[in-house]
Amino acid sequence: MLKRISNLWRRPRVATIDELRDLLSREALYLSQKATIDYCRARAGLGWHSLVSEPDFVAALDACRWQAMAAVLGDAILVTEGFLRVHAADEAPRLAATLTAMFSAILDSSPAPDDARARWHTLHDEIAARLARAQMAPVHNAAEIARTSGAQVFDLLPIHPSVRIDDREIVVNSIRFGMVAFSETLARAAADPAELTRRLTESASP
Repeated sequence: MLKRISNLWRRPRVATIDELRDLLSREALYLSQKATIDYCRARAGLGWHSLVSEPDFVAALDACRWQAMAAVLGDAILVTEGFLRVHAADEAPRLAATLTAMFSAILDSSPAPDDARARWHTLHDEIAARLARAQMAPVHNAAEIARTSGAQVFDLLPIHPSVRIDDREIVVNSIRFGMVAFSETLARAAADPAELTRRLTESASP
């Protein structure tokens, strides 16, 4: 059963690098799984229980969920960079370097199967390039950033394209709304963004 773990009993606190990593991991997993499973269940309707008894569909859904998690995590990293960039000043490249390493560390520590991991070998360089491009422009809001993962998640869904052809905006907007919620959670949880940014930039590899 999916749960927004960060909001169950207490407000999340993000003061350290480990706490930020935990928040990113939880929220990316929650949002990606909610978007994929909720959509597939709604689209299947009364046939959902039959569908999840089919091994091929279950395998396809599992593959979709892990790739969706990586996509959503990438956008959450971009949102985090935008939130903290104002406090980084000239150290913005070091902030990006630490967030890139955090992105890879979260993927490496996830319980994903080997076939999912095999598809992640290019993602470190991709997120580094995205962060570098982002730092050359004004900060984009979370809803705009999430168009990237929203489109990726839609393309990953294990539902035949002829069935979901008119549903792109539904899925994309689900991710966008979730990413806005993540950005608000991050802003509330980070009581001292300047100090968190300092810790992140100081931890960057030389």
